[in-house]
Amino acid sequence: MTDKQTALNGRRRALRLARRWDAEADCSFARGRCLDFLAQLPDGAARLVVTSPPYNIGKAYEEAQSLGDYAASQARRHIGVASIVLPRGVAAQSRVVVQFGHAKNLSDGRGCTRGGHHPPTVRRIATFESPDQHTRACRFAKLGTGVQNGRRSEIMSHTADLLEYVLGCLHPGDQVISAARARRDEVLGVVGRWDGCLRTYWSGSIAHRTANFDTDADCGIVLDRRTHPAFGPDGDGAGPKDIVEDIRQFLRAELAREHPDIRFRVTKRAIKVTYGEPVPDEKGADPSVDLIVALTRRDAPGLWIPNLEQGRWDPSDPEHHTTLLTADPKALRQKRAHVIRLAKGWNVARSQPAVCSFNIEALALQSIQQGTEDAEALAIFFEHAAADLKKRQTPDPAGVSPPIKTLIDRQTAAERFSKAGVQLREALKHDSDECAVRSALSKLFEDHVDPCESDTRLRAALRKGGAPFTTAGELAPGSPSHRQRTTRAYGSE
Repeated sequence: MTDKQTALNGRRRALRLARRWDAEADCSFARGRCLDFLAQLPDGAARLVVTSPPYNIGKAYEEAQSLGDYAASQARRHIGVASIVLPRGVAAQSRVVVQFGHAKNLSDGRGCTRGGHHPPTVRRIATFESPDQHTRACRFAKLGTGVQNGRRSEIMSHTADLLEYVLGCLHPGDQVISAARARRDEVLGVVGRWDGCLRTYWSGSIAHRTANFDTDADCGIVLDRRTHPAFGPDGDGAGPKDIVEDIRQFLRAELAREHPDIRFRVTKRAIKVTYGEPVPDEKGADPSVDLIVALTRRDAPGLWIPNLEQGRWDPSDPEHHTTLLTADPKALRQKRAHVIRLAKGWNVARSQPAVCSFNIEALALQSIQQGTEDAEALAIFFEHAAADLKKRQTPDPAGVSPPIKTLIDRQTAAERFSKAGVQLREALKHDSDECAVRSALSKLFEDHVDPCESDTRLRAALRKGGAPFTTAGELAPGSPSHRQRTTRAYGSE
């Protein structure tokens, strides 16, 4: 211990500095593990704690961890923090300030940081009840939200938070989206030079901004009938096989020079272009392009598009679908896109999806209106889809194609949507109870939302501290709030 002279409140006096915790010192310095230092401090030693924990994004000074491991390691630290700032009877005077300056980059090991969404990695590290009042002391929130007396400085909606998190999990990544668009535009740039091209167009989930991991970029070429009078029901009746193959060969000759691994395959509706060039750092994602060769219709709206399995042309209007799904107002467009992406994520998680992605888009066009939050809008979507599918197959939004067929029995599909609506309403009904919300949403998004009861690694880590916790990660009512004095009780670092 040393003494130094300094100015304080206009007067000079000696400050007592210590190299370890000393209750009599003006300032105690410590170098080493935080858990070792916290173990030295008595309950109520601090009125203010400011901490900036590792962000868990693989910086040079840290190693990225899974959600469970990261949450457990942080919980051990904050158990100690809560104890030193929650003395009996004076909890209302205490403050804990936690900085997560890069919260949007936190990862739970499943890549759920995409699209700028903030995963709730540390939103429920641990909660504590003081002896005298129910004070949530270590509740964390996304960037910009403070914690004072255990209360967030904004209104918490657990349903909205978790749905935002799921959207982030479903996002394919900005690099993947950019690659899909660039490849689509390259294909269209080449096919636009085809003799008899009237125009090209965008369509599908990339154009509609509703893509999750369905990153095949849909697009098309519309042929000029003056150059190609033989094709289609409005021409001489020629089927699509020959013209589609001619365009496939043309694309291959033009693109293979720059992309030696590129491949071209004819599917039911399109020419699938696979680049064989995975996007760096995106777990092997290799966005493809689906190019549809279309004809204008002589006396009706829309286009003729190929059905290569049946050797015929079918009516459709993918251009108008894109217009409907990308039209202003922006707020409505974005809300509808969020609902579509969440519904698509729910749909494909089933062993057999109930409907195709376009069916979800069509139902969303019918049901989503302005003035509702995403969670409420998703509930309305599920309820509308259930009611509509009970009555009929979903009509084409453009009024050109036949009604959209479900992928399973229509009544079974309707029942599935109905159950999803019930689960979401259950979450909204108990929106302030995180465990109730997690329980409901885990039945919809089981790959991304865990119920509190299944947070076994976190609860096991917390219980090593010797305090009885509830399944919500809280100290059981009536439990003592002090930490164990031995750092070993919290687990090794």
